[in-house]
Order: sequence, then C-alpha cells, then structure tokens
Amino acid sequence: MHIVHLTPNFYPAVGGIETYVSELAERQVKKGHEVSILTSDRLRNGEKLRKFEKIGKLNVHRVPFKLVMRYNFSPEALRLILDLNYDVLHIHSIGYFTDIIPVIKNKKNVKVIVSTHGGIFHTTHMDFLKKIYFKSFTKKALKQADYVIATSKKDERLFSKICNRNKIEVICPGVDWKELSKLPGTKSTNTVLYVGRFSENKRLDKMLHVIAKAKKRIIGVKLLMVGEDWGEKRKLLLLVKKLKLNENVSFVSGIEDHYKYYSKANLFLLSSAYEGFGTSVVEAMSTGMPVIVNDIKTMHEIVSDGNDGYIVNFDKYEKVADLVVKILENRSLQKKIGASAKSSAKRFDWDLLSNKIENIYRK
Repeated sequence: MHIVHLTPNFYPAVGGIETYVSELAERQVKKGHEVSILTSDRLRNGEKLRKFEKIGKLNVHRVPFKLVMRYNFSPEALRLILDLNYDVLHIHSIGYFTDIIPVIKNKKNVKVIVSTHGGIFHTTHMDFLKKIYFKSFTKKALKQADYVIATSKKDERLFSKICNRNKIEVICPGVDWKELSKLPGTKSTNTVLYVGRFSENKRLDKMLHVIAKAKKRIIGVKLLMVGEDWGEKRKLLLLVKKLKLNENVSFVSGIEDHYKYYSKANLFLLSSAYEGFGTSVVEAMSTGMPVIVNDIKTMHEIVSDGNDGYIVNFDKYEKVADLVVKILENRSLQKKIGASAKSSAKRFDWDLLSNKIENIYRK
C-alpha cells in the first residue's frame, strides 16, 4: 500500500502533529508500506528546506505555500497530489488540505482520511470567522472524505455537527510507550517539567505564578521548560524576572531530543487553555511521572483525577501550588501515582493505535 500524508509541517519542525505523523509513518514503513510525506518547504523561522529528501525510508516532498489573509495555500501541493500514484491520502490539518478534497476525489480514485487534531479552534482568535469557515468549507469537504479520525472525544462531538457520524472514529494520538516506559527515573528532587510550545494557548504565565507560590514552601524548587518559542518567550522571561524566579526557572529551546528531560524531573505540569490532545502529558505518564493538568475537556480523556494524576484549575495558583508541594515532598506518593500513570498510558501505545488506523485504511 502506498500512503501519502499531508501535513502543514514535518521534521525538522517540531510539534504534536509533526510527532503524530512521524510516529505513524515510521510504523507503516516497518510493515512494508511505501510512505510519502507532503509538507511545507519552510520552518516557522523562515528557513527554507530541501524540495525532496529521504528520511530513512520516508519520501519527503516539500512545496512552497503562500499566505493570504491568514490562509495558507499551495497550487504546487495540489499539482503534486494529483501527479503522485498512491492508495491512501491521509490529511493532518483542517484548512487548505481539506478544502481541496473535492478536487482530489474528482480526479483520483483514492481513499481520503482526515485526522482532526483539534480542528481550527486552538484559540478564540477570529472565532466567529472560524465557525463560518468550519460550517461551510470544512463541512462541504468532509462530505467527500472517506473517514474522519477524531483525535479526541471532544473532536468527535465537534465534527459530528458537520459530518456523518458513521464516518467518524475516535483514535487518540499515541506515544512510543515501550521506549518511554524504559527511561530511568530522576535522581533529582523538587524539579518540575513542562514540554511543549511556548505559545499563548499554553498559558505558561500561570505555571510561573504557581512556581512562585511553591517556592515559598520548597527551597530550591526548579521548573524546566522545554520547547519551541511561538512568540511568548520574551514575555515569560520578563515575568520570571518580575517574580524573582531567575534561579528557579530554566528554558531549553527545541524539543527534537526531549525524551531525556523526562528523566530529570519529578512532576509534569500542563496549564493550557486548549489542547487538541496532550501528547506531552501522555509521554510524561509513560515514564512513570505524576502530572498536574489544567481542567479542560481533553485532559479528562487522559487523566483520572487523583488516581494517575491530578486535574485542577490553573487560575487558582494557590491550589495548584498546594498540589505541587504535596507531590514533591512525598516520594511514596510520587511512586504510587507514577506507577498508575505508566500503566494507564499504555493504552496510548503507537503500536496499538497504528493498527487501528490501518484497519480504517482497509475498510
């Protein structure tokens, strides 16, 4: 089977969708499938990438995109999609790639699968226009998609409003559980970790306020923030200075080789206002690390409050800080919650989920 994945960005770009496509594609190659990636030829910082390259056995095609009124489109991408020979086209974004589904289905006899990845509602910015677009262009396009993979139950509810429910199947993103579960535990104490983008929807300022509260009760508490800057790092550095956290907070740029940081912390925090899923949370749980996450719908699909982690409103700094202190000061609690987290996260193992996705391809 020849599978083509359409994704806005791919390696060396980093992020949840990029990781999803990479992990899925690698497993498909191991099963003997021919796999190609079609993506943008530029990184977020403007760096231009090679038009074509082999990454392992993956064929990676990169094309230029044009941005007009916050809409990315690529005539060259469409030409390449129509020229390539393949059996399955798997789309990993809502936008231009889904908008051209009617054109593709009119020209080619291929199966088209769409993974939702939270849709286009990651922030409330331009929410009114997004809703119009979603209920018109996206609705029309998905009528011609063969199947829609909802990456969360929240997405299932959202996309059921515009798409035939019989075409939707919930398959959450996965993690490399086998690899992560083997990572050694930390020898450090009082270290808290965040892995992900430094972007507005992550509300990392909330996390800094929590650490400022915890600092008053735990001497030497550390927050390690690992990720790619999406325009928020400068503000965060100013807040670190204002809260006098210079000795407590460290930033690490990039998350390409981020697994090693899970072995350097005792606790993982996520303060996001919105998550399409929450891959870094599941990664942390897979290593046996307790997690404290913000009270949003997608986190309830991952974390069982009080059993394998904690769900709390990050607007309540004192309450979150109480939990941070409680966990960091109690090693036996860390081990108990961590063991439950590791066991719970196994259901998100990519080896299991990639088989489910292939079953959809073959329907």
